[in-house]
Amino acid sequence: MNSGIFDNGFGAELDRLIEKRLLTIENLEERKQTKDIMTEVFKELTHYTKEAYQELEQKLEHQLHRENIFTVTTGIIERDAYDVTNDEMYPMCEEDISEPELSVSELLECLQEGRAYFIYSIFVEADYKLVRQLVNRREHFPCIIKTMTGEYRGNAYVEMQKKYFQVLNELFEVYQLNGIKWETVCAPYLYKMFDVYIDSADIPEDEAIEYITVDFGEYEPYVKYQMMPLWNIEKICITADLEPVPCVDRLHYRHMINQKRFEQGSEYLVAEKELQILEIDRGEQIEVVTAEKDIPKWNFYRITSKNTRIYSYPLMSNVQMQSERYIAKTIAGIYKRNKQLGYGDYVELKNVTFPKQYDEMETYSMDQYMVNEISLPKTDAIMLLEFTSKKQEDYLVKDIMSYIVTAIQREFREYRCVGKLD
Repeated sequence: MNSGIFDNGFGAELDRLIEKRLLTIENLEERKQTKDIMTEVFKELTHYTKEAYQELEQKLEHQLHRENIFTVTTGIIERDAYDVTNDEMYPMCEEDISEPELSVSELLECLQEGRAYFIYSIFVEADYKLVRQLVNRREHFPCIIKTMTGEYRGNAYVEMQKKYFQVLNELFEVYQLNGIKWETVCAPYLYKMFDVYIDSADIPEDEAIEYITVDFGEYEPYVKYQMMPLWNIEKICITADLEPVPCVDRLHYRHMINQKRFEQGSEYLVAEKELQILEIDRGEQIEVVTAEKDIPKWNFYRITSKNTRIYSYPLMSNVQMQSERYIAKTIAGIYKRNKQLGYGDYVELKNVTFPKQYDEMETYSMDQYMVNEISLPKTDAIMLLEFTSKKQEDYLVKDIMSYIVTAIQREFREYRCVGKLD
């Protein structure tokens, strides 16, 4: 870290100033008494301030080096292929582990009230262009409801899922609470997850549903069933075992969570959004300053860092490949930021231009779910990032491109960043 104010001679200069002022006192006894007072008060205060400043410097430096370890990894897996003993990747929503139960009574109740009935989620393993088409067309698809005694017809439609985006927004809020710099999460699979609803059906009340099939027409070859998004985060609860210490102001308390409670190789984020937290320190133990005294249990997000298992679908991470914290607002800085994101095996940034108009939509924002962040300013200035693909047939190429564009957008908010694939 660069030298601080005390390394530039501030403390030594103050000491010399005190010595110089003392020499102006002619009475030796008075000078001695004044020197003793100055030594006890001002010198000690200066030294204390210096130590506190250096401790703050070390804490900030430690935090800067740690930021890249709070990385988020996402993936997707078939429900039946997930091992519940997996201690590296976890379902983003725990209810995904169980298959949704279908009920005729609930179905008919929803339809009578004018509401659609959720049946299950699907994963559309297709390029962004086809996924966007599915979203925009708002089509209805014929479905067959199979029961113990026969088959009944109905109509279904799909909507892009919302629950996983809500989970990501909660994670964003936890990062803010813990003072951790937010990096766009690379989660391409979430933008291909759809919830399927029935909004009309002809079925009697006394039936029991065995299964429901939907004819997705031209989209059918890309539809995958019983898929479950994963990430490297586990929500846990830790019992407090140390008494809180009152702060100097007697209004707040410093709670210490013993590091022995944590697993090595994992990082922990305090997830107590309802508390008014003043400060969170990370060292040999996690210390939280809050006005609350009695907190028997603490909610945490545990972020794992190892991935030793093999998955059918590749894992995606927002880990930064270089250690630079700030990127220069230059064309070279844009290329450096692109390289830092680490997806050169998917796409390569070839050109950066600033057209007056660009209306094509080949990319989307991977931060669109964030509801508590200051929105981007309205601007007509466009930054066009032109890429070439190294995996032309890979259905994730435009999603990876969207991740890169979104990450660069966070650094260059004065432009509307868009991507193009040559």
